[in-house]
Amino acid sequence: MTRILLLLDHKENRRLLAQWLESFYEVGLPDSAQQLDEPFDLCLLDGPATEQWRQWLQERKASEQPVFLPVLLIVSRPEVGMATRHLWQGVDELITSPIEKVELQARVEILLRTRQLSLELHQANKQLEELNILKSQFCSMVSHEFRNPLTVIYSCAQLLEIYDEPWHREKRIGYLRRVEDAAQGMTKLLDNVLVISRSDLEKMECYPAALNLQEFCVALMEDMAHANASEASTVASNHNRFTFVCEGQCSLVMLDKNLLQHILTNLLSNAIKYSPQDSNVCLNVVCDEAKVIFQIQDGGIGIPPESLPRLFESFHRAKNVGKTPGTGLGLSIVKRCVDLHGGQIKVSSELGAGTTFTVTLPLAPLNSPPMCVSLDAGSSCQD
Repeated sequence: MTRILLLLDHKENRRLLAQWLESFYEVGLPDSAQQLDEPFDLCLLDGPATEQWRQWLQERKASEQPVFLPVLLIVSRPEVGMATRHLWQGVDELITSPIEKVELQARVEILLRTRQLSLELHQANKQLEELNILKSQFCSMVSHEFRNPLTVIYSCAQLLEIYDEPWHREKRIGYLRRVEDAAQGMTKLLDNVLVISRSDLEKMECYPAALNLQEFCVALMEDMAHANASEASTVASNHNRFTFVCEGQCSLVMLDKNLLQHILTNLLSNAIKYSPQDSNVCLNVVCDEAKVIFQIQDGGIGIPPESLPRLFESFHRAKNVGKTPGTGLGLSIVKRCVDLHGGQIKVSSELGAGTTFTVTLPLAPLNSPPMCVSLDAGSSCQD
């Protein structure tokens, strides 16, 4: 609610004005210096109060810059000439007494509207600055993440062209797999960028439909295990072990399959990426009539406590990831997909001991009609 601060030396005028203004606004009548520090949208004062609070007003207005903080001065007609000098010393407008209520309300509304426009402009400028930062981070990330796979593809193509005849079939297949892996990595990056861009433009939507969750999770875990084993064999190292536990009636639930794919794939990929070889990656699923709870647990490097507040920001990565490749987009995508489901995500982590993500998604009734949920509160969804 809009708050008006009254600093009137004349007690009866202060009482009458406060009584009338309280019908439209929240009114502050500070009786201590501590109460002056509380936020307000307009200050209304008289001549004697101006002399007393001039320095404080100038400092307070300066602290709000670049947002406009209006000050309205009440003066008698004989004092108008004297009061106008204050218009450049912290006072923005004046009104003469005796006061007409209609005129006072009009001046107050104009000043408050100006402040609101100033606040909106300031917020728009902040968003523009954030977008510029994100744009710079995005260009840097894309340049870095595309450079490595393109280098792999180019070098493998050159080697295959030069040494095609003398090489054995197994060796050629090895290089071709490296090309395929690099191309798949670039495709995944482009998919993540597309998801983020659609979400930023508030075009992502959630369409829950009947899904055999147990079969879906088994297939997903098998795909992740196969990909992990293929990568491990390429670098001649051991691979992670996978555990899947399902509790409750998970054979048929109402969830958005595509959004769920983004959630689990990104969380499981991170669990694999930041865990030591031969460690265990667990997916636990618990279903009941109202919700599904997913727990993804690993024994990896953990997340530093100072990184937890920014964990779901785009392009943010913890300082302890070292040279492990990544874009900083995965968890941002997870959070947006969870929000679209109307769910919650929590994380608990200990450095060097692993991380557990817990995702809770509410379930629509199985007999409910198809529905759409959008992050854009002003939009409507249609089948």
